Amino acid sequence: MMRNTSVEIVAHMGIPADYPENTIPSLAAAAKLPVYGVEFDVHLTADGKLVVTHDDTVERCSNGQGRIRNMTLRELRKLDFGGWKAAEFAGTPIPTLAEAVDAILSVAPGRRMLIEVKEDDPACAKAVLDFVERRGIVGQAMLTSFSAAILRLLRREGPPELKLHGSDSGDNLREEEGRRLIDSVGIHFPLVTAERVEAYHRRGIRVDAWVIDSLAELRRARACGADGITTNAADRIIRELENEGIPA
Repeated sequence: MMRNTSVEIVAHMGIPADYPENTIPSLAAAAKLPVYGVEFDVHLTADGKLVVTHDDTVERCSNGQGRIRNMTLRELRKLDFGGWKAAEFAGTPIPTLAEAVDAILSVAPGRRMLIEVKEDDPACAKAVLDFVERRGIVGQAMLTSFSAAILRLLRREGPPELKLHGSDSGDNLREEEGRRLIDSVGIHFPLVTAERVEAYHRRGIRVDAWVIDSLAELRRARACGADGITTNAADRIIRELENEGIPA
C-alpha cells in the first residue's frame, strides 16, 4: 500500500497524452494542475534562438524535415507542430523558450519549471542559463541534462542557488563527482530500486522516477522511496490519486 502522503508530479512535456508535446497548449494545461513542476526541452536554432521541442530533428512532431540547429526560427515557424496529434491542433507553432515560460507563469506564477538542455551543447546550456538569470526565474527553474559535462558547466557558471536535475542513466552520474553536481535525479522506472533511491537520499538528492503513466507503476516507485514521478498524463494520474484520497 502507498502511504497517504503527497506525490510530487512532474508534467513531462506538458500533457502529451492529450496535447501535442512541448507546445503552448500542452504546457499551459499542465501549469493549471497541482504539479511539482512542468518539464520541457530546449534546443538552440541556427540563428541563436532558444526553442522548445524534444527531438533534435523536426520530423516526428511537425510536417517538416531537418535538424533544429540547422534551421532558423523563421524557418521553424513555418512548420505545423500540432497537426500530427489531432486536427484541432493544426497550425500550432513551435514555441520559443520565452513563450513557453510566459505561458506557464501566466497561468501559475509560482510554478516550478524543469528546463532540459537536450543536446550536449555548451552554447545552448549557456544561453538557457543566461535566459533564466535575465528573466529572474533562477529560484523556480531547475535546469536538467543527461550530460554530466553540461551539468558541470551549469554548476560552474550558474549562481549557487541554481537547482540542477540529472539522470541516473547519464554519463558519470553514478560516480561521486556526478552526484555532487545535482539536487535532483531522474531514474528510469524499470531501474528504480530501494537501494538506488537510498543512495541518492543519503546525499540529500531528490529522486524522480520516469516515465510513469499508471498508478501501479507509481505505487512501485513510491514503495522504493522515490519522491515523485514524471508522467505524460499528469491530469489523469492526479485524478486517479484524488479518487484514492492521495493528494498530488
